[in-house]
Amino acid sequence: MKTYQFRIKPLSSWATPWHADTLFGALALQVLQRMGPDALRLMLDAFASGHPPFVLSDALPDGWFPCPLTATIQILPNSNVKA
Repeated sequence: MKTYQFRIKPLSSWATPWHADTLFGALALQVLQRMGPDALRLMLDAFASGHPPFVLSDALPDGWFPCPLTATIQILPNSNVKA
C-alpha cells in the first residue's frame, strides 16, 4: 500500500476536530457536488464491498503520522529517549 501525505491549509476557521470521519464526510460532499450522485454511489459502494479506494486517518500535526496498531516500537540505543 502506498502512503501519501497531504497538507490541508484552511482558508477559514473551523469548529470541529479534523477526525477521519469528518474529513471523509467533507470529501464525500465534494464528490457529490462536483461529480454527482452516481459518482458518490460508486465511491461508497467500493467501501461497502470491502475494497476501499483509500483510507484516511485523523489529521495530525505537520510531520507526524499515526502509528499502525500492529507496529512495535523499539527505542534505538543512541536516541536520547527514555523508556
